[in-house]
Amino acid sequence: MSAPSSRDPGARIDPWGAVAAEQRFEGEAFASDLPRLSDALSDIGGVAEWPARFDLRLGRDSESRPVALGRVALTLCLVCQRCLGEVRIPLDVPIAVALARDEPQEAGLPDHLDPVVVEEDGIRPLDLVEDELLLAMPQVPLHAEGDCEPLAREFSQGPAPAPSRVNPFAVLVGLHAPVADPDKGGKG
Repeated sequence: MSAPSSRDPGARIDPWGAVAAEQRFEGEAFASDLPRLSDALSDIGGVAEWPARFDLRLGRDSESRPVALGRVALTLCLVCQRCLGEVRIPLDVPIAVALARDEPQEAGLPDHLDPVVVEEDGIRPLDLVEDELLLAMPQVPLHAEGDCEPLAREFSQGPAPAPSRVNPFAVLVGLHAPVADPDKGGKG
C-alpha cells in the first residue's frame, strides 16, 4: 500500500498528521511556488530551468523521529565568477530534516538530519523544498576547471605599471620657513 499523496504541497499542513499518515508530496514547482529562491536568483542575475522536480515523504525514521525525506532537482543558470559567462549548475539535492516542536527537541540529532522547528500554524512542504535549494546554491558559481578562461587573461598585456607614490608630506616642505628665535632678538 502506498502512502497518501497531497494535491497541494504549497498549502500549510499539520506536519504531525502528515507524519502519522506517512503523507507524500511529489511534483513540480515553478518560480511562483518558490518566491525566496526566485528572488535570490534575480538578485544575482541568475535564472532557473523550471520546473523544480521534488519528491518528499513525511513519516518516522528508524529511531521514531518525525522526519521529512526526499529529493529535489533543478538546473540553475548563473554567472561564472571566473569568466563572467553563463554556467549551468544542475542541482540534485537530498532532503533530510527532522521535525521538532521546539529548539531543545532538535538537540542531539544525527548529522544527516537538519532540524526544522515547526511553528503553530504548521509547515508548507514547498518551504522545505525551497530551503534545500537555497542551501545548495553555490556561493561562487564557476565552470569546471579548464572549461573557461579567466577574464583577467583577456585584459592583461603584461604587468600593470606600478602606481607612482606621492609623499603626502611633500606639501609641508614648502611651508617650512625659518622661525625667529626669541633669544636672539627676534630675527632669524
